Amino acid sequence: DKEASFITGLGTPVGEPGWRRVWIALDEQGAIAGHIDLRARPERPASHRAMLGMGVDRAHRKQGLGARLMQIALTWARDEANIEWVDLEVLSVNRAARDLYERSGFTTIGEMPDMFRIDGESHAYTLMTRRS
Repeated sequence: DKEASFITGLGTPVGEPGWRRVWIALDEQGAIAGHIDLRARPERPASHRAMLGMGVDRAHRKQGLGARLMQIALTWARDEANIEWVDLEVLSVNRAARDLYERSGFTTIGEMPDMFRIDGESHAYTLMTRRS
């Protein structure tokens, strides 16, 4: 179901429920080094906002790839899609990601304690946002 909604979202016009856009960075061998995506928030009256998701392969971290992907997606959100706000959720223990988001202008707006239990360990979720 998740794969199907991802694929469907790529063909859905921005502003419509379920839209999604993705950017992928490939390494020299053509493997995925990192990705970033923006997608519709699930709440219909929040069409002026988008949710951000991203990941960078461990071998390509701390080389500026995450910041470059972030810049591309945020510029698109502002200039092409007229998105006013970009929101994200990140595991609170992921300090490196939170630092990248803060350098990119995101502000922490809250934390959800005990959001996930991974290998029997409780993990909180940090909620962040920024104007695009």
